[in-house]
Amino acid sequence: MDIAAPAGTVTYGLVVGTDNTVESFMDYKMGSLISHGVGLGNLQYGLVQFIFPVNVAGTVSLIVTRIISNGSGAPITVKEAGIYCKQYGIATYYFCLVRDVLGAPVTINDGDSKLIEYILQTVN
Repeated sequence: MDIAAPAGTVTYGLVVGTDNTVESFMDYKMGSLISHGVGLGNLQYGLVQFIFPVNVAGTVSLIVTRIISNGSGAPITVKEAGIYCKQYGIATYYFCLVRDVLGAPVTINDGDSKLIEYILQTVN
């Protein structure tokens, strides 16, 4: 499984959307994924990056980040964030690993950028 998406890719990696429908165990995609681009309603997605894993008292944490920028000419309000995965095999599949509705919407003004960060943890 791969979440290390290059810049400009929204089929996998950390992604954001505009829907605030409550999460469900049946979710298989973002409610309303924001596309990559500079047109109205689009954001520019940077490269997905990883911060080296840290082990503290048996809890291993991996921080995954991505910068998103707004060059659309208008503010965009983000209400959901998630992680899409790319799986290789006989065919390539894409699926939603995580979908979270934000506690409070985040507005990204034209010309601004925001950092998305997920902390993935395992416990020994």
